[in-house]
Amino acid sequence: MRTMHRALVAALSMLLLAAACTTTSGGGSALDTWDLTGGHAPADVGWDSDLTAMEAAPDEIRLPGGVVLTEISRANVSREEDRLRSMSVTFPTESVDDVVGRAEALADPLEVDLDPIRRWAAANTDGQDTSPGGALANTPSAALDADTTLSLSTRAFPEGDAVLRVEVFWAS
Repeated sequence: MRTMHRALVAALSMLLLAAACTTTSGGGSALDTWDLTGGHAPADVGWDSDLTAMEAAPDEIRLPGGVVLTEISRANVSREEDRLRSMSVTFPTESVDDVVGRAEALADPLEVDLDPIRRWAAANTDGQDTSPGGALANTPSAALDADTTLSLSTRAFPEGDAVLRVEVFWAS
């Protein structure tokens, strides 16, 4: 009876762990919610390997300064030893106007200078900028705390759709 109880507890534990995780590009798993408000260790995202980079699609990423990212298409993180160093979060492809709206919602509380994205939007609303690989715009970095900076970048494609990317870097 005790062996069956232990087996049941172990099976339930594995089921709960699987339910709280998402598959990564390396075949491992990562947490569905990444809480990076109090640190940026690989364990904060559920990193379970010795790889130096990981791609996943978490449901939510929480950053210092009250920034919460949702509706994520993918997140790429890199690390050096026991610390995350950078993260690139890409949102789904949408219209230029929707990308600007998402950028404004993220930037307003952080006082990020959106002028580069507004100029980009004016030139790309109808997909008229047909630069190879799509037209790009980047904002200056904004500090979220003493160690964390964030910037926004956009890319428009000749078909008229666009993507927003959030870039996060940690100093230490």
